[in-house]
Amino acid sequence: MKRLNEEPQKMKPTRQEQDIVQVLAKVKGKVVRERIRVMEFMRDYDRCNEQVISREDFKRALSVCRFDLTENEVETLMEV
Repeated sequence: MKRLNEEPQKMKPTRQEQDIVQVLAKVKGKVVRERIRVMEFMRDYDRCNEQVISREDFKRALSVCRFDLTENEVETLMEV
């Protein structure tokens, strides 16, 4: 029986998902093509106007931007 709130099993990251240059190129390509203003999405999660947001809020902001990043790519961005 599958548990509803069970965290999904993490896939082993591929080399492309760990390469920060390729992850940033993917994000940049989408920003340029669709003219997305990323700072507007991030600013909503910066409660104290200190230009700092939590890791969970960073994940939420990226999902709102619809970058279609995998979990491993998001982890790579947060680590760098």
